[in-house]
Amino acid sequence: MKDALEYAKYFIRQNPRSYSNSLEGNKKLNKLLIFADMINLAQFEEPLFTNKIMAFENGFVVEDVRQKYKNNYNELICECIEELPELSEKEQASLWYADRIFGNLSADELSELSHTFTFWSEAYHRGTNSQNYHNKSRSVINLEEMIAEVPKMKMLIDACDRTSEEGSESKNINGVVYYYNPDEIQMTDEMILYLQEFSEQAEDTSYSVYKDNGELVVF
Repeated sequence: MKDALEYAKYFIRQNPRSYSNSLEGNKKLNKLLIFADMINLAQFEEPLFTNKIMAFENGFVVEDVRQKYKNNYNELICECIEELPELSEKEQASLWYADRIFGNLSADELSELSHTFTFWSEAYHRGTNSQNYHNKSRSVINLEEMIAEVPKMKMLIDACDRTSEEGSESKNINGVVYYYNPDEIQMTDEMILYLQEFSEQAEDTSYSVYKDNGELVVF
């Protein structure tokens, strides 16, 4: 188990263009770190790091990483260039899944997705009073709250494994991930609209989309 900043270097080195000196870069990095943490909980029943996680208006953040990115961005980038921490097989697996499942999403899409987790909602409202004053110390997300939603992440990992085996692609719509074969399914505007409507009533966080005798099936 390492400091979350060490894992941040992995994501930055994987795709430097996604992490400019901006609020968007900071938001995306923090969301990926916390999803990696949840994936580690789902796979190995332990957190990836112990840094404090907080609920902000735009989703959950690792406060140490958020502050470092915001106030010492150039230093963080230099550290990424100069060194990359040695990662165990378990750590690499959790980071890989986070990047594979969520890495292509924008900062805003990741923020919206983070809002679908009950532990974010409860912690954010716990730290926000009737005058909308946000008390950071009351917005800390504890481990037990995260563990309660680990089954969601297990389903996404299973779906990712199926996709890797089948060579499928994925589309995240309103926090629901749809996996499909691009040779069979064309993700047109009409298709996206249909899946947006479907996601409003969806009970799961991931589905497979295919055609059976020309009819669209979402399963």
